[in-house]
Amino acid sequence: MALTPVRIWLGPAGSGKTHRARSLAGERCWAIVPSEGATRAFPKFASGESAAFTFRRLAERMTGLRPREIASPALRSFLLHQAVRHAVTPGSYFERAASQPGFAPAIGDLIREFKQGEVTVDAFLDAASACAAEVDDPCFLEKCECIAAVWCEYDRLLSRHETRDADDLLAQAMAAVDEWRDSPERVVVDGFTSFTSQQIGLLAGLQRRGIHLEICLTDDPSRPVLFARVSRTREELRARLAPVEEETMAARARHLRTESLRHLEESLFAPAQSCPCDGSVRIHEAPDPVMEAEMAARAVHRLHEQGVPLGRIAVVQRRLDGAATLLKSTFARYEIPVAFHAGEPLGENPLVSVVSSLIRLFLNDWPRAELLRCAKSSYFGLPPEDAAELERWAITRGVRGGQPAWRQYGRRAGEPASGAIPAWIEHLGVWQARLRNAAEPIVFAKLIVLMAGDFRLTERALAGDPLLAAQDERAWRSARALLWEIAAVESIANEGPVPFGTFADAVLTGWASSLFNMPEPEEEHIEILEAFDARQQEFDAVFLLALNERIFPRVVGDDPFLRDDEREVLARHGIRLAHQVELADEERALFYRVITAPSRHLVLSYARTGADGSQTLPSYYLEEVRGVFAEGDGAPPTIARTLADVVPDLEDAVGLREKALCAAAAQAGYRTLDAPVLDALLAELAAAKPELFANWQGFLRPWNGHVLRSEPLREWVQRQARDRCFSPSELESFLACPHRHFLSAQLRIREVSEEAGAEEIGTLLHAVLRVFFRECSREAGPDAESFLPPDAMERLEAILDALLPEVIHDPRRWRVRMIHHAAREYLERFLEEEYEYLLQTRLVPSYFELAFGPRSASHGDAPDPASSATPLVISSPDGDVEIAGTIDRVDRTPNGEAVVVTDYKLSRGKQLKEMLAGTSLQMPLYLLAMEQVFGLPAVAAVYRPLREEGPYWLFRPGLVRDLKPCGKGDGVPAARYAELIEVTRTAVLQAAGGIRAAECAPMPGDICDFCPFPDICRPDEAAA
Repeated sequence: MALTPVRIWLGPAGSGKTHRARSLAGERCWAIVPSEGATRAFPKFASGESAAFTFRRLAERMTGLRPREIASPALRSFLLHQAVRHAVTPGSYFERAASQPGFAPAIGDLIREFKQGEVTVDAFLDAASACAAEVDDPCFLEKCECIAAVWCEYDRLLSRHETRDADDLLAQAMAAVDEWRDSPERVVVDGFTSFTSQQIGLLAGLQRRGIHLEICLTDDPSRPVLFARVSRTREELRARLAPVEEETMAARARHLRTESLRHLEESLFAPAQSCPCDGSVRIHEAPDPVMEAEMAARAVHRLHEQGVPLGRIAVVQRRLDGAATLLKSTFARYEIPVAFHAGEPLGENPLVSVVSSLIRLFLNDWPRAELLRCAKSSYFGLPPEDAAELERWAITRGVRGGQPAWRQYGRRAGEPASGAIPAWIEHLGVWQARLRNAAEPIVFAKLIVLMAGDFRLTERALAGDPLLAAQDERAWRSARALLWEIAAVESIANEGPVPFGTFADAVLTGWASSLFNMPEPEEEHIEILEAFDARQQEFDAVFLLALNERIFPRVVGDDPFLRDDEREVLARHGIRLAHQVELADEERALFYRVITAPSRHLVLSYARTGADGSQTLPSYYLEEVRGVFAEGDGAPPTIARTLADVVPDLEDAVGLREKALCAAAAQAGYRTLDAPVLDALLAELAAAKPELFANWQGFLRPWNGHVLRSEPLREWVQRQARDRCFSPSELESFLACPHRHFLSAQLRIREVSEEAGAEEIGTLLHAVLRVFFRECSREAGPDAESFLPPDAMERLEAILDALLPEVIHDPRRWRVRMIHHAAREYLERFLEEEYEYLLQTRLVPSYFELAFGPRSASHGDAPDPASSATPLVISSPDGDVEIAGTIDRVDRTPNGEAVVVTDYKLSRGKQLKEMLAGTSLQMPLYLLAMEQVFGLPAVAAVYRPLREEGPYWLFRPGLVRDLKPCGKGDGVPAARYAELIEVTRTAVLQAAGGIRAAECAPMPGDICDFCPFPDICRPDEAAA
């Protein structure tokens, strides 16, 4: 049967090839594109699935294999490292090189090249034996045999793990093409510069099935240097897909809207007459990658202010390796939402990184660097001053490692060590002992997860900023998934117990070489792409960063395993592999595709130094671009910055922060601004933030905030505090730091922030639960079992949707949506726990936001009708102290004779030891209020964390016989309860006395880590 001719459409960028592909795609015409990102622009099937496929996704559909049956990039990387470890034996050709960090990925690329070239291990070995005499290397055959050994071991591990890699998947699809049942009538291929032999083989299989093939290639015969790689691709297609019909599309660069961009498209890498640049092509010259990212962020912000939608802007780099953290943090600082499609390094995530440090600590006999890194990490929750003291001790004693040496810290002659750090070191020793003996890999995997939980690393990660917590949670989920995969592979490879060091090395290698992905923001955002993913996409503006020598274009050199002359010999014996010199052709074509993606603005950027401080040079591609345009005033505008430019120019300043810097620099003489311009700037700042900038000179004047030297101010503070009620949280705030309390509670200074944080999320969740439980209380029966309705989650979601705009006032909709998503997850987790909680305790929720004391001093927006205006009174000969507050929830015991008070917390609440220390007053005061104000015996107090699992109980045993606390907690017998009340009474009187005396000295401690006033606090002076 005659084959259907394959039609190849040729044309430069913007000639309409991709538009044609998108117009044809549908139910019976499918498209094949290079990346998942490109599929989003194509039509969808009735089922909602895109009509465009990558070769991999098409192969999955043809074979019926599920994604989990195909090795993930992380698993593939791990298996390659394992294959190298098993196959490279002592004395073999690669013995020395195999230990280098890049060896396994490099040989993995070679194996992929073999598979994509439809080369088998046997064919490779036969060709290597046949041509060994023709190669000027006596070890050539030994080298090839070693490569084949790693390849065979890698395939063996894939098989034993019952999975396959993406290249095996494509080979399986080629074999199954004749049995494919739901094939389309037409397939259009777009966005490729070249094809692997496998991909062409699959296209040939589709052609045999009678499917009409159309292939779109970017090509211009008048520029053979630029499109040299495409010319070879056409030859390969004509050889394997005959008959082939070629047709050239006449239109040129239809999407380019400026004369300079059109001229650049026509003249790049081709001699042409230069013309003046109209400003649509610009060049950024930055001193380092940090300022390069800042310059790009400012430019993006300006374009958006000028009306360019964020969704039409892309930031592109040749490769995004190592740039994820810098770009994300920089654009977040300028409040620009981003979608990062390349994946973020798993090993660089803070939570995964600190778990890795803990593992290395046990592997390497407790080295000083790893132990101090753990001690200083906020995830371990150790006092910073204690960690600093530990570091000083280690340096002065010369302690570099060893568990026995570290255990000497804090010890005196004949006395055991005490304190947070010695206890932590002892706890590390307990885990060292648990990991000492050999065990099954799955056991070690479980122990690593348990260890992270035992040190409360994941708990503290989730207790931080909700957005950062979401990143940690996603990264830890990926790390655990890879942990189980590694355990399964290690079990297959070793068939028995292994030492912890063997398993831990595999885990650290896997985490360090893996990526994890964050979900794409729902709000409008810019795209951060690698150069390959920018193909087929059109934007209004593109910022091409890191345009430096050796980065774009990549350095073209010999392959580390098979030189070009060896590949040439292998080709004569049937093994066709790409020559490295061909990569230069592909780099030029890729650069062309990136610079023709924007329709209105192109910014080419480079840094003069690298991230390590070494000098770098701009890419010679920049000279190719400059050569297209005239010189002097007709050249593309270049914006250059130096490290001395710590304050941006006023026209570059974005947001109030940078504008305030400009104003301060101008008044200090570091920037020149005309008087009318400066006056207008100061007026703009004062109008935007009068609380900060209305008195500009006062804003810049430094003050010593430790002593109230102003007698009128001291008298005013004393007068304000003399007769008013205090809340439990205000008293706790004073005990933690009088200086912070003075600034926040007395002077009412608030942190200037436009974004919703943990406090606002907590307020939202409290409000949702208050409304929900009051509705349930009106409808429920008399017992706990019937309290929660069947549609409880639907009701919670409806209340959340109604209250969200009232409570969260963040101007960025993308962040509001993320907060909504997080709040819904917390509520869903809480509801699941609440069913079990009420069933076990048989408590009946009765009062919600029950307030006592004057409303001006209590908290909560809508107190329970049973609230009382009577305050709780703590008596003293020096004067009574009145306390007002709001209890989140009060439950009645099953017999109705007593109550349990409940307080919701976003994360973990306080525990008994903190209450007995007099630093946590809330729960003891609530217990007293229930008895003294409401006349109800309170038998327990419960903290209910909304972002974590499990309540914490403080209960008085024996008062109610049938009360069954669930979760963790502490019993408080009568004597201990009396002690607790006395400690609380003393702390209340101390705090109230200090507030009334206008005390405001700083108290350095853990609270400093979260203090909003570090710039106006001098703890060292207070200590002196």
